[in-house]
Amino acid sequence: MIKKVIAGVLFAAFFVSVTPVSADGGMMTQDAPVTTTQPVSPAVSTSADYDELVSKIVILTLQLFDWKNDAGEIEFTDTNYSIQYDCNTIFGSYTIDRKAVTLSTPASTLMACAEEDMDADQELIADLSKVTTLTFEDGMLVMTGADVELEFDARIPVME
Repeated sequence: MIKKVIAGVLFAAFFVSVTPVSADGGMMTQDAPVTTTQPVSPAVSTSADYDELVSKIVILTLQLFDWKNDAGEIEFTDTNYSIQYDCNTIFGSYTIDRKAVTLSTPASTLMACAEEDMDADQELIADLSKVTTLTFEDGMLVMTGADVELEFDARIPVME
């Protein structure tokens, strides 16, 4: 449901045009000057505001798409991530500061699976512990860190 709401908000933000109105609420003509008695300040006035805005856009982007690769998929909420991989579900919390990401120490379910699948899960947990940066490249989420690069394809979720 949240993905539908986010998609609708993004659609509205990009495709809805705004008609200027005068102070009394009436339509303005093209020639009417816009005047104000209060100073107009931009929505983003400092670099901290800019960083916060970029971080929010990154978080919304993470939530909007389904991210998958051959081994599994990762899902994001506003503060948590969950990966269904070879055998177990791996999860934790995260924070974003522009393109820098901080993942909490990953936790995992403890399902009994084939040895190679459990080994792959443990390798992923080790890799997640090293991730420090994320970028969006050619329709992919790329998470990198010391000697690690994890890639997930963006998929638009099916609207029900």
